[in-house]
Amino acid sequence: MSLTAQTAACNRVHELPERLARWLLTAHDRLDTDRIPLTHEFLGMMLGTGRPTVTLAAGTLQRAGAKGLDPTDFLRRNDSYHFLHSTDDLLITGPTYTNVMDLHVMLIA
Repeated sequence: MSLTAQTAACNRVHELPERLARWLLTAHDRLDTDRIPLTHEFLGMMLGTGRPTVTLAAGTLQRAGAKGLDPTDFLRRNDSYHFLHSTDDLLITGPTYTNVMDLHVMLIA
Protein backbone atom coordinates (compact mmCIF):
# COMPACT_ATOMS: atom_id res chain seq x y z
CA MET A 1 0.00 0.00 0.00
CA SER A 2 1.42 3.40 -0.86
CA LEU A 3 2.19 5.86 1.91
CA THR A 4 -0.52 8.22 0.65
CA ALA A 5 -3.19 5.51 0.70
CA GLN A 6 -2.04 4.34 4.12
CA THR A 7 -2.20 7.90 5.48
CA ALA A 8 -5.70 8.40 4.04
CA ALA A 9 -6.88 5.14 5.57
CA CYS A 10 -5.34 6.06 8.92
CA ASN A 11 -7.02 9.47 8.90
CA ARG A 12 -10.39 7.88 8.16
CA VAL A 13 -10.25 4.96 10.59
CA HIS A 14 -8.28 6.17 13.60
CA GLU A 15 -9.15 8.63 16.34
CA LEU A 16 -6.88 11.60 17.05
CA PRO A 17 -4.63 9.93 19.66
CA GLU A 18 -3.79 7.14 17.21
CA ARG A 19 -3.21 9.61 14.35
CA LEU A 20 -0.95 11.65 16.64
CA ALA A 21 0.95 8.50 17.61
CA ARG A 22 1.41 7.67 13.93
CA TRP A 23 2.74 11.18 13.20
CA LEU A 24 5.15 11.00 16.13
CA LEU A 25 6.33 7.51 15.17
CA THR A 26 6.84 8.59 11.55
CA ALA A 27 8.80 11.66 12.65
CA HIS A 28 10.88 9.52 15.02
CA ASP A 29 11.69 7.07 12.21
CA ARG A 30 12.97 9.91 10.01
CA LEU A 31 15.06 11.64 12.69
CA ASP A 32 18.27 10.40 14.24
CA THR A 33 17.23 11.39 17.76
CA ASP A 34 14.53 10.77 20.34
CA ARG A 35 13.88 14.52 20.52
CA ILE A 36 11.14 15.44 18.04
CA PRO A 37 11.07 19.21 17.40
CA LEU A 38 7.35 19.56 16.61
CA THR A 39 5.04 21.97 18.41
CA HIS A 40 1.45 21.18 19.38
CA GLU A 41 0.37 23.97 17.05
CA PHE A 42 2.21 22.42 14.07
CA LEU A 43 0.83 18.96 14.86
CA GLY A 44 -2.66 20.47 15.10
CA MET A 45 -2.32 21.92 11.61
CA MET A 46 -1.05 18.61 10.23
CA LEU A 47 -3.84 16.63 11.93
CA GLY A 48 -6.60 19.09 11.05
CA THR A 49 -7.37 20.13 14.60
CA GLY A 50 -6.44 22.80 17.12
CA ARG A 51 -3.50 22.95 19.52
CA PRO A 52 -5.65 22.26 22.62
CA THR A 53 -6.95 19.05 21.05
CA VAL A 54 -3.40 17.88 20.32
CA THR A 55 -2.57 18.54 23.98
CA LEU A 56 -5.50 16.32 25.03
CA ALA A 57 -4.41 13.59 22.61
CA ALA A 58 -0.83 13.82 23.91
CA GLY A 59 -2.25 13.34 27.41
CA THR A 60 -3.98 10.18 26.21
CA LEU A 61 -0.68 8.86 24.86
CA GLN A 62 1.05 9.77 28.12
CA ARG A 63 -1.59 7.88 30.15
CA ALA A 64 -1.20 4.91 27.80
CA GLY A 65 2.54 4.89 28.41
CA ALA A 66 2.01 5.06 32.17
CA LYS A 67 -0.22 1.97 31.90
CA GLY A 68 2.35 0.12 29.80
CA LEU A 69 0.25 0.26 26.63
CA ASP A 70 1.95 0.43 23.23
CA PRO A 71 0.02 2.68 20.80
CA THR A 72 1.89 1.05 17.91
CA ASP A 73 0.30 -2.29 18.71
CA PHE A 74 -3.19 -0.77 18.65
CA LEU A 75 -2.40 1.04 15.38
CA ARG A 76 -1.32 -2.19 13.70
CA ARG A 77 -4.61 -3.82 14.72
CA ASN A 78 -6.76 -0.77 13.84
CA ASP A 79 -8.12 -0.95 17.38
CA SER A 80 -8.96 2.57 18.56
CA TYR A 81 -11.80 1.33 20.75
CA HIS A 82 -9.73 -0.77 23.14
CA PHE A 83 -6.88 1.76 23.20
CA LEU A 84 -9.18 4.63 24.21
CA HIS A 85 -11.10 2.40 26.62
CA SER A 86 -7.83 1.40 28.33
CA THR A 87 -6.82 5.04 28.79
CA ASP A 88 -10.30 6.08 30.03
CA ASP A 89 -10.71 8.39 27.02
CA LEU A 90 -13.42 6.47 25.16
CA LEU A 91 -16.47 8.47 24.11
CA ILE A 92 -19.63 6.39 23.90
CA THR A 93 -21.72 7.85 21.12
CA GLY A 94 -25.42 7.78 20.45
CA PRO A 95 -27.41 6.74 17.38
CA THR A 96 -25.44 8.93 14.94
CA TYR A 97 -22.15 7.21 15.94
CA THR A 98 -20.44 10.57 16.30
CA ASN A 99 -19.83 12.74 19.35
CA VAL A 100 -22.07 15.49 17.97
CA MET A 101 -25.73 15.76 17.09
CA ASP A 102 -26.97 13.09 19.52
CA LEU A 103 -29.78 15.13 20.99
CA HIS A 104 -32.69 13.22 22.44
CA VAL A 105 -35.96 15.08 22.92
CA MET A 106 -39.01 13.71 24.67
CA LEU A 107 -42.32 15.43 24.16
CA ILE A 108 -44.92 14.94 26.87
CA ALA A 109 -48.41 15.99 25.93
